[in-house]
Amino acid sequence: MNHPAPQQQAKQIVQHLKSIADPERAEGAQRFFKSGKGEYGEGDVFIGVSNPDIHQAVKRFKPIELEACAILLQNQFHEVRFFALCMMIELYKPKKSHLKADVVGLYLNSTRFINNWDLVDCAAYKILGDYLLDKDRAVLFELAKSASLWERRIAIVCNFAFIKQNDFDTTFELADILLNDQEDLMHKAVGWMLKEVGKKAPSLLIKFLMSRYQQMPRMMLRTAIEKLPKNTRSEFLQ
Repeated sequence: MNHPAPQQQAKQIVQHLKSIADPERAEGAQRFFKSGKGEYGEGDVFIGVSNPDIHQAVKRFKPIELEACAILLQNQFHEVRFFALCMMIELYKPKKSHLKADVVGLYLNSTRFINNWDLVDCAAYKILGDYLLDKDRAVLFELAKSASLWERRIAIVCNFAFIKQNDFDTTFELADILLNDQEDLMHKAVGWMLKEVGKKAPSLLIKFLMSRYQQMPRMMLRTAIEKLPKNTRSEFLQ
């Protein structure tokens, strides 16, 4: 059975997502994801498709060619790019997938299109983080020093994959690099990963924080200590 060409697959998917789009939802998303002038998501365009509907569309259309994902990742509409990332997770996921390295390659070559926090958070650790579990992680340190907020966020969010395997060293090393990041979205992301470490190894998190908490942005610290005992949280905050 012949499958449609990647260009045709991409066209069909965009048409489908447009057909289930809600202009009112799009308007709300434009505000929620800060797409206005001077905001972190400036220029992002929404058509108004919910995440559950996007995941249903992924189930409906999978598998598609990786080349179709590459086309969809460059689409102007946020939800189309979200669909592409979710589909890439599906193509990467099978243990015996022969596409793993290609999916990761496409991901790293497409970071300029992964340009809002939900696009980062949905796939970074499931694709790149998972791939680097048993590999050199130098690319994360390059991303952590990028001028791009989203590449820096990719670098830290990938650590969720490592933390799930009780592997914390890279998280602490990257947190040190990002400790003085100027972006609120990075304060929250670094704090989130440190909080995940704290769920598994609170003593290691406390040790890390002891020499750093006074210089950490308040949001980063508050997020990092969320799951620690109340009296420990109070001591750090005072």
